[in-house]
Amino acid sequence: MSRIKRPNGQHWWLIGTALALTVFLTTCWSRGADLVVDGGDTYAVSNDVTFNNIYVGNLSTGNLNQSGFTNTLTGNLYLGYSAGSSGAYNLSGGSLSASNEVIGLTGSGVFTQSNGDNTMIGNLQLGYDPGGSGTYNLSGGSLSTGVEFIGFSGQGVFNQSGGTASVNSYTYLGFSPGSSGVYNLSGGSLSQVRQYVGLYGSGIFNQTGGSNTVQLIDIYSGLYLGYWGDARGAYNLSNGSLTAPFEIVGVFGTGVFNQSNGVNKINGDLSLGDGRNSSGTYNLSGGDLSVENEVIGASGNGTFIQTGGTHTITGDLVLAASPGSRGTLALLGGGISVGGNYIQTAAGTLAVGLSSSANFPKIEVGGTASLNGAFIPVLQGGYLPLGNQLFHGVISAAQGISGTFGTMGNQFITPTLYWQPLYTPNTFDLLVLRSYTNPALTLTRNQSNVGAILNSVATSAAGDLNTALNAIDGLSSSSLVANAFQQISPDKATALPALALAGANLQMRNLSRRVTNLRFGGSEMDSA
Repeated sequence: MSRIKRPNGQHWWLIGTALALTVFLTTCWSRGADLVVDGGDTYAVSNDVTFNNIYVGNLSTGNLNQSGFTNTLTGNLYLGYSAGSSGAYNLSGGSLSASNEVIGLTGSGVFTQSNGDNTMIGNLQLGYDPGGSGTYNLSGGSLSTGVEFIGFSGQGVFNQSGGTASVNSYTYLGFSPGSSGVYNLSGGSLSQVRQYVGLYGSGIFNQTGGSNTVQLIDIYSGLYLGYWGDARGAYNLSNGSLTAPFEIVGVFGTGVFNQSNGVNKINGDLSLGDGRNSSGTYNLSGGDLSVENEVIGASGNGTFIQTGGTHTITGDLVLAASPGSRGTLALLGGGISVGGNYIQTAAGTLAVGLSSSANFPKIEVGGTASLNGAFIPVLQGGYLPLGNQLFHGVISAAQGISGTFGTMGNQFITPTLYWQPLYTPNTFDLLVLRSYTNPALTLTRNQSNVGAILNSVATSAAGDLNTALNAIDGLSSSSLVANAFQQISPDKATALPALALAGANLQMRNLSRRVTNLRFGGSEMDSA
């Protein structure tokens, strides 16, 4: 076999090199100072490099891995540049710097950082176009950017389980109409000057750990949920810490804050339903919430529902602050301590959950309490209070209480038990009273006479008589009450005054047994 001559060998080597360069230029080439990684290829940073722009997944797919060295961009980084393309950048060491980074321009992009430094003098944008989708996974290292857009016009997701994310200006989740942004913080730290969750689009912030800090730089530094009219923003705090100069839940749109654990420290005001036609809701079931001033319904609709946790207000608590606003506070668990004043206007509603006369949620006010609007007692867990029970200090104010509630909801507990509000100079209390002749019972004349006799001993009854009255008080309908009265004296109502019911222990024990049968589904009572 003859050997191939050197010139021919050089020829084939040159052809092979040209083919290799052709493939390289198709998948990963320098266009001026640009680097393009495409066609399923992977580029690894193996020394210090500098480019103008980098396109990972320009028309199809591409991957870029960096475990060390420096990658310097004078322009931008694009992952998933065109529709249908996808690009991935894996940073596990070294440093990356760029003017801007777009993760999912029109296609799909994923940036995974487990270590190293990623620095932008401009913006980080996840899901830039309406069809773009961008994901950033940060588990270690440091990320620094000017503005962070999670869901610019498309879909953006930021998952942080560690590391440090520093935003020199604003963080936006759901920036444009139709966009959506989700931030999942389980570890590490995030800091920014302002945070908008749902600016024009939809934003969700899920915090299960780590720290989220909004730094005080100017009077606008704060956390905003649901900024513009159609925007929706939700913050779910189940662990970790959140610190902000102020928080507005429902600026002009719809905002919801759910706290089941963790710490939310607000150095200024918490406002729910801030702008006209806005809606803001705060659900506190656990953890610690501390705030300077709290307004439930500033100019829109505000609702605060507390079923647990610690709720501390060093300043004022206001329900329905402005004309046209509505504010509802449902205190169903835990308690509220207020260092300043409690102010409830005519458009405010306070609901308090009651499951025991000895232990129930209270509002403790360091200043004055000004009352108006509606009060609604809510029985919880099947609890039924007894006649003459007192619930002391539902609201207490060290510097005095003025005004009264305009309306009382759920005033009748049963057909014969009702709530009586009591106002003292420093407390608002609730007393359970009995009424055996109220018009809602629709009694006959004889039955009304029975009820009148029972009313005369309603506050002083003891022993068997009180047991019988408690049994009547537990009946669930007016017809059952009327039937019980009929059993006491179906045909002899005129003789009732002579019966001396308070001392007729034997008759009362029999009545109590019969009424109990009625209450719990026993057989129909015999005629007397």
